Amino acid sequence: MSAVSERTLFGSHSPRRSSDSLHETGHVYPWQGKDKRALARFIGRVVFATTERVLVFAGFLQVVTGIVIYTGGCRGNWGNGCLAHLIKGGIFWCYGLVTFARFLGAFSDLGWAWNRAPKHHGRYPTAEFVESLVIFLYGVTNTWMERFGAHPGDPYTTKQIQHISIAVMFWFAGLVGLGIESGRFRRWLAAGATAAVPAEKRSQEAVAEPPQYIASFNPFPALCIGVTGAAMSAHFQTYVFQVQIHVLWGYLLSGFAVMRCLTYFFLWLGPPRSILPSRPPTEAIASFMLACGGLEFMFSTEEVTIAAMRQGHDDVMMFMNIGVAITCLTFCWTLSMVAFKGWLKSRTQSAMKFHSSA
Repeated sequence: MSAVSERTLFGSHSPRRSSDSLHETGHVYPWQGKDKRALARFIGRVVFATTERVLVFAGFLQVVTGIVIYTGGCRGNWGNGCLAHLIKGGIFWCYGLVTFARFLGAFSDLGWAWNRAPKHHGRYPTAEFVESLVIFLYGVTNTWMERFGAHPGDPYTTKQIQHISIAVMFWFAGLVGLGIESGRFRRWLAAGATAAVPAEKRSQEAVAEPPQYIASFNPFPALCIGVTGAAMSAHFQTYVFQVQIHVLWGYLLSGFAVMRCLTYFFLWLGPPRSILPSRPPTEAIASFMLACGGLEFMFSTEEVTIAAMRQGHDDVMMFMNIGVAITCLTFCWTLSMVAFKGWLKSRTQSAMKFHSSA
């Protein structure tokens, strides 16, 4: 039997085995079995790697806050709505860039580039586990933030109920996603099947795992974003132009969910068996829709849309084209950074030969 993981990546004993097995036989996590000094070094490497990558998003935060300060926006009564659109839209924007980086091959050493992780790297959480965790935290925090600006005892408005219900969906759908990524939960869910095996044969036979166990197919992160897009495309607004902008980014987020589900469908038919990034084309489209949708989300803040109407620039095509142009520009930057990192690694490592699997 193969070892058990709390995630659903790949086994360390056989190319046909996954980390989602039914019995636990040894160390699972990269930090298990280490002394205190080695554990401290491992934690230090994780913290450094995480901080190093978060700096990219910190730079984005600095640019956005700089624009707000320079233009004098998000002040007075605009504050709460402006923060909501910039923070939530910024999260979707960054999520889209990370999704595109995964398509290019970033995080392939963790098995996050739609590939199989190299065996010597140990076992790490799946990308779907991280997505579900972020969605869960997003829902937990936003559930309470929707009442910012309300006084104690004020009745709940229709708008507040709309937003709180979406946050609750993120909260519990994120929990479901985390449960699906748990190897322990999967063992419990498989107990009904394994219980049917006669007791005298359990110690003699190993249960064959489906080939799909080598990857994670968790639709709940995409489901949350798709439902959010569909709901917000029907969100009431005071002016028609504001409704049109919300419909635009709502459809883009829903398009991401459709493309992600298509990715799972095709990979379910043929799970990845190479450590090289498989680059499913549906993910390229999904990442573009998610990033562009997040940017249009930020553009749809009431202060920006009213200013556009006052200046005679209330044109949906103009807003969409600006978002598409900025997204394509940023994708070029992402491609350059991922390629530059790969070039640096190729200069410091010995060359490896590839062969066709066709």
